[in-house]
Amino acid sequence: MGILFGVIFSFFIVATSAFSFLGCLTTVTSRDFLSERKKIVDTVNAMREQENLPPLEVDKILNRTARKQSMKSADGGAIQVAVNRLPTLIAAGSYARFALSHQIRADSRKEMMTAFAEDPLVRSKILHGRLTHIGIGITKHRGTFFAAVDLARIAPKIDMDAARQSLMARIQRKRADNSVQPLEVEAKLDNRANHIAQTFMKTGQSSEGLIANAQQDLGGDTFALGRVTITFQVAETETAILIPSITSDPALAYIGLGLAQGNHPNHEPGSLTAAIFLAEPQTAHVHQPAVVNTPPLKKVDYAPAQKYNTVDLAWIATLAGNHKKAAGLFKEAYQKIKKPTLLYEAARAYARDRNAGAALSTMRKYADLTTGEQRSKALEMVSRLEKGESIFLSSQQKTMSVEAQRFFAIGKRLFDRGEWDGAIDAFQQAYTYAQHPDIIYNIGLVHSRAGRIGKALQFFDEYQKLVPKANNVEEAKQLFEIGAALFRARQFEVASRYFALSYAYAPFPHLIYNLALCHKAMGKKKAAIRFLREYLDTDPPEADRKEVEKMLRKLAKKGAAKKY
Repeated sequence: MGILFGVIFSFFIVATSAFSFLGCLTTVTSRDFLSERKKIVDTVNAMREQENLPPLEVDKILNRTARKQSMKSADGGAIQVAVNRLPTLIAAGSYARFALSHQIRADSRKEMMTAFAEDPLVRSKILHGRLTHIGIGITKHRGTFFAAVDLARIAPKIDMDAARQSLMARIQRKRADNSVQPLEVEAKLDNRANHIAQTFMKTGQSSEGLIANAQQDLGGDTFALGRVTITFQVAETETAILIPSITSDPALAYIGLGLAQGNHPNHEPGSLTAAIFLAEPQTAHVHQPAVVNTPPLKKVDYAPAQKYNTVDLAWIATLAGNHKKAAGLFKEAYQKIKKPTLLYEAARAYARDRNAGAALSTMRKYADLTTGEQRSKALEMVSRLEKGESIFLSSQQKTMSVEAQRFFAIGKRLFDRGEWDGAIDAFQQAYTYAQHPDIIYNIGLVHSRAGRIGKALQFFDEYQKLVPKANNVEEAKQLFEIGAALFRARQFEVASRYFALSYAYAPFPHLIYNLALCHKAMGKKKAAIRFLREYLDTDPPEADRKEVEKMLRKLAKKGAAKKY
């Protein structure tokens, strides 16, 4: 009996201790607190709305990390040091850039809610403009509330198959617009492109090193294709990826396309990297000229002939260097059509004529008539004129050395004789002595005349980077020449862009006609009709009007215009 009593007593002691221990655990374990969590999220998003910030979305992973942190703090009886949530998020497959966290200790629910609404440190974190998601964890232990909020920027996952198909379709459409055969996907190129894209995102290596290694591998004897060009870019979405101009090169036949989404340290979380490998056939003949079967362009005439409107005459005076006449014509045109930008051009013409007083008063009048960014730009120029400063960008062109001038002259002579390879060599020698943008332009022009459109596009793109803000008619003339060369090579989509740029610098009506021809050649009838009608609005000579009206009638007979 005594033994039995001892066993029962021992069992009672053990059971009591166990229940006491379990009771302690239940006070530490996080309760659901659903209503409190919802109130906190609503409070946070209301504060963000007041600051014109998008609301935060509740994330399950962040809820778990916040809950663990609140339990850890409750178990220790004090606020624990916050840890980085990024490894947890990335390990779970999230595309996250950064994570913030904050913890609160309160003696009541009310005090806890007040802290979220009024604590300046909490406020500074939840109003971070780049946040997208939130997680809340709350634990109550011995009458004290321990709350943790975890915040992060998380990008959604992209359907890679759909993104690849969309990007490939855009590339093939670009070729179709330029009357070029579609590219064929080549397995080796595809594998290498995917490898570069994945490696870039997973390792954080530089794209330059990866591309250099790939080019070295492709240069081996085992690779049965011709010259390979690699383009590489990173964008936040597939639609933000730009299709390089070189993809419409008719000499190309094969493509490899690599896409990867990831957490690269130098880019937004979830960004896409696109590696595009483009190859010529092994038997490609780079000297083969492009076949041309297109209607003739209208060349921009830089001397008065037949009938010109006042704006045309102003630009022609600018070309001739008669800036005083140009200023008067721009002001005369403004009096007729009240277009404020004509005053802007008049002010610039006065500045070129060194008439600072007239330039200042005209620019002030232009500033009074415009708003927004244009007004800010005008006021900046007014300020420069008041200080006696130039309103024109300083030239980026360097004076050529004697050696550069010698090679440049040789290149020009060879170009005039049609000796393309010799001309390119001479211009490249000139460029080693003087990094002058015009030499880059000339090299591109030689390649275009030789039918090497892919190479020409590379040099033309480089030229545009070197002189991105040139605002003079001489630039318009060079852009027209680039567009004309590309048009002759049936690169209609790219040619249209150069004609549009040329028109932006010097709005000659014939450039509108050339834009119409580009869109007509691409099959974009609706856009072609719009440009032709716009050209008619410029009051062209009678012969040109009849020609355009005839073209419009033919386009109308071909049925409903396709939507673009």
